[in-house]
This record gives sequence, structure tokens and C-alpha cells, in this order.
Amino acid sequence: MEFMQSGLGVIEPAKTIFNAWIWSLCPDIQNSSGEDFITKYLPDGVTLQDCIAAKDGHYPFSTRDLPRYIEIAVKKEGNRGEGVYADLRKVPPLSEIDNMNLAQMWPITKAWMQKCGADPDNSILRLTCYAHAFNGGLLIDEHAETTVPRLLAVGETAGGPHGADRLGGNMFSSGQVFGEIAGKYAAGLARESDFPARRETAPPSIPWGGGPGEARLDAWRGRLQRLASRDLLVVRTGEGLRHYQEEARLLEEELSSAAVSSGREAQKLLELKNLLLTGRLVAQAALKRTESRGSHYREDFPAMSEDPMWRKAIALENGNCSMEEL
Repeated sequence: MEFMQSGLGVIEPAKTIFNAWIWSLCPDIQNSSGEDFITKYLPDGVTLQDCIAAKDGHYPFSTRDLPRYIEIAVKKEGNRGEGVYADLRKVPPLSEIDNMNLAQMWPITKAWMQKCGADPDNSILRLTCYAHAFNGGLLIDEHAETTVPRLLAVGETAGGPHGADRLGGNMFSSGQVFGEIAGKYAAGLARESDFPARRETAPPSIPWGGGPGEARLDAWRGRLQRLASRDLLVVRTGEGLRHYQEEARLLEEELSSAAVSSGREAQKLLELKNLLLTGRLVAQAALKRTESRGSHYREDFPAMSEDPMWRKAIALENGNCSMEEL
């Protein structure tokens, strides 16, 4: 669960992805103070041009690639309270772009951004780091069955076959392959099993009464999102992860006695509890993995360990960690 993919996206004037190939246009990137800030996060021997030249290769953040310093810089500036802005208003006309792939993709990308309300021809775009997808997930066997009998999982719900890292788009093929495996196995289970026509499932235990109101639930969710963005996303440290765990625990205590007065409130409360559970698993796995690998970056352990133990996945069960052979 520590292998959470992330990448750059536009947050203002609208929310949309900041595609990898846009970096071939060499956008001007500055913070709120007008500073070309990325260079101050680069180690000796690495230039901004090196990072940008490699950035259009694929979208997700990876500790394997030079462009990792761009996301790290953007995230650290954001944690400092600085905004990060990309200016694409000086992009040359298509006739002057000699990169054939870029010449084909830029009009499509620009049209999509304009449709979303982020017009790169007429506005400066504010960037941020977004949580994108998981490489980890539920532990499955060769039939795509989880440790819960007859519960199957595929795609980004399951622990991914790519391990700590994968190129963007590769989960499409994984979903196809493992979806077929799971579908055939589920069909076999259905033929061989005598399932009752209907199963009654107890509803989640939520007290009803004077609820906190949707505004309060939204505020709790926003609080958790800001906390997770700061401590779980891109740049992680032992101190930050423990801070997340403690703050999430306090929020969980507040929610433990929360009642609801409508179905909408019940839905929001359950979603918030699920987010807390997911965040707890991410933080627990990220704390245990004292190295950087794939999409998991520990600033206090920035190198990938040579210890073969870390070429295994972390399995979490009932609050306990164990290492599983990949």
C-alpha cells in the first residue's frame, strides 16, 4: 500500500491532468514569489534541462527517474505554502514544433484542457501533486482470489503485478488479463457451488440521531485530505508519517461517536471512515519500508536498499506487517 502513484495536475483555474508530453514545450515554472524554484532542489550534476528532457517519457512519479526532482520540488514548495505555476502562453505555433509526436498531441491536450476550463493560451496554470492510483492493493492468488474466500479482485484494487513501479497505462492490460482470470474462476465457482438465492447482509452499524451535518462531514474530509497530501504524498518522512497517524487517530476518535440524520450523511461518514482506514494502511506500510523504491519516496531514506528483503511486498493483516515473496 506504500506504492501509491502520483503525478502533476492543474488545480486552477480548473482541475485536470498535466500530461507528461507538455514538458517537451519547456513551460516556465515559478512559485508564488516569481522564483524559478526547481533548481534549488536539484543535486550537483543534475540540471533542470536534464529533468525536463526526461519528463515527457511517462506521467507517474518514480524514484527511478531524474524527473522525480520536479515532483519533489513542487510538493515541498506546496508544503511551504507556496503556489506553483506553469506558463504555456509562449508556446510556439504548431508549424514551428519539430517534434512530430508533440505536434500531434499538443492540440488534443490543449483542447481537453480548454474544455475543462484551463486555457493554456490565455491563463497561467497552477499546478499541484495529485494522488493518481495504487500499485498495491488486496493480496490475491493465481485465481485473483483474495484472502477472503470467493472475494476476487483485479486491476488497481488488487496488489499490482508490476510491483513498486509501472508506466502509466499498463494497468489497462493488467485489468484485461486478470479480469479474464477472475471471470473464469468466478464462473467455475458459481457452477460448482450451491449459493442461496439471496443473502441478507447486516447494514453498517451507524448511530442515528442528530447528525453533525454535511458541512461538518465535508470539513472533516477536507482536514484528512490536507493531512494526507502533506504527509503521505510524494515526499515522506518517518516524522511526517507518524504525525499523520496521530492526527488521523484523533480524527477517528471524533468520528467514533458521530451519529447521522440522513442517508446522505451516512454515506459521507462511511466514505470518511474508509479513507481513514486506507490512509492508515498507507502510512503503516510506508513507515515500515525504510528505503525509496518505485513510487515510494522516503526523504529520510532516499536510496533504494540492496537488502533482498526489500524486494518483497509488505502484507498487512489485522494491523500486523509481514513480508511476502513477490
